[in-house]
Amino acid sequence: MSKRKKRTLGNPARSRPHVGAQAVIRGFAHWMGDSPETFTDPAAARAGLEALLAVTARSGLDLHDPDETENILDLLIEGGHEGGLFDVLHDYLHFRLDTSPEGGWVDAHELLEAALSSSDDVLPDVVAAALEDAGRLDPDQRRHALAEVPIVARVRDMLEWIGSGRAITASGALRRADIAPVAALLGIAARGVAKSPHWGEFRDGAVVVEGEAHVQSMWELPTLAAWWEALRVADLIEITRTRVRRGSAASDWLDEAMPQLDDATAVVAVFVAQELTGALQSDPDDWNTTILRLTLAHAVAALDPDEAVDLAGGHTALDELLRPRAERTLEHLAGAGLVIVDDAGRYRVPDLLRGAFARGVVLAMTFIAGLVDDDQEAFDPGDDDDSSPFDDPEVRATMARLGIVHTPGMAAEVMSELAPLLAEEGIDLDNLVVEDLDVVNAALARATERRNLDRFTPVGQHRAMALTVHRLVTEALAENGVELARAVMDGVQPDPVGNLPSVAQVIGVGLGTLDEWHRDPAVARVVVRAQVPEWDAAEVRAARDILKAARNGAAFDQLGALIGRHRGKSVLEGTLLAVAGAAIARAEHEGVTVRDLVGRVLTDD
Repeated sequence: MSKRKKRTLGNPARSRPHVGAQAVIRGFAHWMGDSPETFTDPAAARAGLEALLAVTARSGLDLHDPDETENILDLLIEGGHEGGLFDVLHDYLHFRLDTSPEGGWVDAHELLEAALSSSDDVLPDVVAAALEDAGRLDPDQRRHALAEVPIVARVRDMLEWIGSGRAITASGALRRADIAPVAALLGIAARGVAKSPHWGEFRDGAVVVEGEAHVQSMWELPTLAAWWEALRVADLIEITRTRVRRGSAASDWLDEAMPQLDDATAVVAVFVAQELTGALQSDPDDWNTTILRLTLAHAVAALDPDEAVDLAGGHTALDELLRPRAERTLEHLAGAGLVIVDDAGRYRVPDLLRGAFARGVVLAMTFIAGLVDDDQEAFDPGDDDDSSPFDDPEVRATMARLGIVHTPGMAAEVMSELAPLLAEEGIDLDNLVVEDLDVVNAALARATERRNLDRFTPVGQHRAMALTVHRLVTEALAENGVELARAVMDGVQPDPVGNLPSVAQVIGVGLGTLDEWHRDPAVARVVVRAQVPEWDAAEVRAARDILKAARNGAAFDQLGALIGRHRGKSVLEGTLLAVAGAAIARAEHEGVTVRDLVGRVLTDD
């Protein structure tokens, strides 16, 4: 099992530590800078400890009390902070051991060491390595490679086929008449039939006659069923009781010539997890448990055939009997373009696909752990229960840590928010009678504008915390703390959580701040020369458009156009980059540090 420390994908700091902690922070930063084992830049050490302090303080935990260490460890593990903040905590405890060894810090350090040792057993070494290695590869190359995989490349065709919506069965699957055209998108020859033929080859639940699979249900085609679920979880399709229609993420996908890296990764990861856990659809007896174990072992081995550890747990007679069944899953994944057969005859995941594939392995392990720990019944996609393994809270948490986001029912949620605003316009969505479409559209436009104004204009603590997000990102970018900046960005949630701001609130505050600076002639002469910090290409383009709009003091007014032109994620990160670039330009002009400047201009006085 891995002894590799995993990088954090979790929530960063969004508030500053209290004044009493500043002395400890300074001492820690100096200790880290002077330590012959770390040689860490003091500014980076300071930022890391500030992030850890903010996370613990929000949960009412005192980092300076060694007796709180166990609670802090639980917080970091449950909140998905196992990587970077674990490392900061480890360094902090060593700092405490050096400076105050009698204060209970020895026991605290032993607790952390035990936690690190047990957490190392979560992922096989090769899976952890694949996740880390993916981060070192060119994102554009990974994006292009994923875009060529059939389950990604044919999403556009699938969405165009769905159009305004298609009827589905009571089990949420394709109708028999629709199985053939949709399966053909993935290169699968299949047809839906009322009765299975009495001759042919039985394979994976289907009867294959002259190369064509005859199935009574879509669920009997593992690859098609896995793709269907991946599209659902990625919000590319939405399943109702009677129809399938395009999901909330479909328009963004269709607007792009090539899907974004995160979107393509989500589809592949969920697809892989579905394929690997196919045996969950049957009762977890010895046979199916063995198939699960062998299938997962084959998948892990495919990530690196030269280094993978044999996870199959021995070679019993049952193993040998069921090994071909487990290998069938690898054949499905090879057919989907995610696995190749190398010159030695071994299954291997191509380098540019390893990150997405490894995320699928992690999700599969989460499914299996939940089934074993909770003694759940097998998941049957055709029963009356609409839930799936992806709806489990623990699986959702794992998906979030892996960067896979699912926001079901977004359209319905938006309309529920607009309903009272439309009611004020005399339009009742529950009893809608359209006599004049232009009147309805005008009312909808006004209601949408009011809704957006409310969502993007925070007040009170939410405004203060949105400014804090901008301040932390700006400081991190000015001090080359790219990872901290990315962590702060990733930590902003779609909706407010307590006093923490939403994506819309951070965007709105940032655009308003830029407009305000550009309306001040003295400040405008400086920030008009702002340079966008180096970042991902899509977000840099968004930042440049935002700065261009702000030159006329109209960035906030062009919010709708910005969101229409760029993805929501790009507008969020672009706004943070634009504010950072403008603040850095102001600091350079005034001859002060960026921290001093943002402490003055990015606060809610």
